Order: sequence, then C-alpha cells, then structure tokens
Amino acid sequence: MAAAKPKKALRQPAAATIPDALTAAEPHPYLAKIKPGVAKRFALTRMEPLYEAVDFAWYLVALGREGEACSLVDDIAAGAAFSGNYNTWSPAASAIAVAARLARLSGDEPRRSALVGRLVEHPAFAVMDRPRFEAWIADDSKKVADARAEASQKWACHNASRAAMDTGYFRETLGAGFYYDEWTSAGALEEIIAAAIVLMRERLGSST
Repeated sequence: MAAAKPKKALRQPAAATIPDALTAAEPHPYLAKIKPGVAKRFALTRMEPLYEAVDFAWYLVALGREGEACSLVDDIAAGAAFSGNYNTWSPAASAIAVAARLARLSGDEPRRSALVGRLVEHPAFAVMDRPRFEAWIADDSKKVADARAEASQKWACHNASRAAMDTGYFRETLGAGFYYDEWTSAGALEEIIAAAIVLMRERLGSST
C-alpha cells in the first residue's frame, strides 16, 4: 500500500499588526468599553476601522493623552501607503494629519514637514471651488454644534471627532500650496478644532 500523502498545512492569513495604543490597559470607562472592538476591527486595508482608530486618537487628544494619541497615529502613518484607493487613504491621511498636528505642537518641525509632505504628494480631498470648500468648513462647525445637542455620548463624540478630522487635515496642510491657502486661516480652523476637543472632553468626562 502506498504511503498516504501528508496533508498540506492550511495557510493562515498574516495577523494584523495592532497599534500598542489599542492593546494597552485602559483606565477610562468609555474608552475601555470601545477599545477592544476598535482593536479587533483594526486593519490598514479597511476604511471604517481606520476611521474608528483615528476617532480613538482624537478622544485621547481630548483627554490630554497626547503621547498615546501620537503613538497610535504614528503607527498608522508608518503602516499606511498610498495605493490609489481613497477609501483607505482618506482615513490614513486623517491619521497623518493628526500626527503632523502633534509634531507641530511638540515643536518637531522636521517630523511635521515630512508628514505634511506625504499629504502634499497624495491629497485626501479632491479639488473644490471656494463655495464648496467654505460650505464644507461650515458643515464641520455645524457638526460640533449638533454634537453638543446630541443625547448619545457615542454619537456626540463621533460627530465631534469627524469634524476635528476634516478641519484638522485642512489646518495642517494650510500653507502647503493647496488651493484653499487663501480661503481660510489657521485661526478659523483652530476655533472649530478647539470646540470639537472641548465637546469631546466634556462628553467623555473623567478618566477614572
């Protein structure tokens, strides 16, 4: 009798590299509730899980945990590569913009410049005319106002984060030679971002 052929081992997909900031112990009640799901779904190749990770980074910023936020968005920035798929590049670019913001605020100009350079090379937004751009920014401001009136903690924080994402992207790329350089100002954009951060901080509450 011929010897039975050995069975081929099933090929297992490579495990996703989950950022350390999503696996560390979490002291904040709400973040502790959502973190396992954000970590489980995390993938650089999936749009909404990437957006969820950037939301989480903004929540950390709102709570004054910039170091953890920086670790998270730096991991995303390091792993993200432009492939022509804007479904995944858009949230990755949002993470890169947060990383650029944190680098700027910490005084790391070389790091900020390198990150913004990636967004100059591959912008996340299509070219808009001025009325559409101004309407976009006005909508981000409205998102923050609507979030303030939102009863749900989840959706209030979500909407404020998405407003901060868009506005933060434009803030960090302002002055880099984009079409909107003359249409807005850093101060106007920072006002929306600050309002979103305050709203998230209020709705997230204490970290204990």
